[in-house]
Amino acid sequence: AGRFTMGDDGEGISPQHTVNLSSFLMARNHTTNAEVAAVFNWAYAQTNNGDMTVSASTVSVNSQELLDLDSSYGQISWSGSTFAVDAGKDTYPCVEITWYGTVVYCNWRSLKDGRTPCYNLTDWSCDFTKDGYRLPTEAEWEYAARGGHTGLDGNEHYRFPWGDEINHDYANYYANGSAYTYDTSPY
Repeated sequence: AGRFTMGDDGEGISPQHTVNLSSFLMARNHTTNAEVAAVFNWAYAQTNNGDMTVSASTVSVNSQELLDLDSSYGQISWSGSTFAVDAGKDTYPCVEITWYGTVVYCNWRSLKDGRTPCYNLTDWSCDFTKDGYRLPTEAEWEYAARGGHTGLDGNEHYRFPWGDEINHDYANYYANGSAYTYDTSPY
C-alpha cells in the first residue's frame, strides 16, 4: 500500500498524477501453461463451470472465447476429454488466452482454492471486495512494474525498476529497431 506518481514519462501517454493504493498481492511469475491446463481441467469436471464449451479449436464461456486451441502459437490442446500441454512447454507462460480467458481462469482458480470469485461472468465486472484472484488494476500494474520507485518525496521515478533505459540484458521484448530513445539494445 502507498502513494506513487503514475503516468507520463514524456511520451504523452497520460498526465502524471498521484495515486493512493491499498495493499495488494501479485504473482511474481507469469501464469504457466501447466497452471492454466490444470485449472481448466478442474473446471471442466465441475457441474458449475460457467457453461464451458470446448472444441478442437477453442474454449468459450457465455459466447466469449477464452483460449485459442488451434493457433500455431498456442501450447495447450484438447483431447476430447482433457486439456494437455505440449511437451516441454509446461513452464512457459500461457499464450493465446484472451482477457476473458484470464478472467475466467481467475474465477475458476479462486473456486478451486476455496476463495470467492471476483468476476461476474455475465457482465464481466469485478467485485474488488471478494477474496478471489483477479487481474491487477492499471495503477497496481504500474506500481509493481516500477519496482517500488514512487517518484514522491525525492525518490526516483524510473521508467523501469532498474532505471530509465532498457535493453535485452534486463527484459525479454521485441524491439524491431526500436523507436524508443531509451532503448540501448544493439539489435
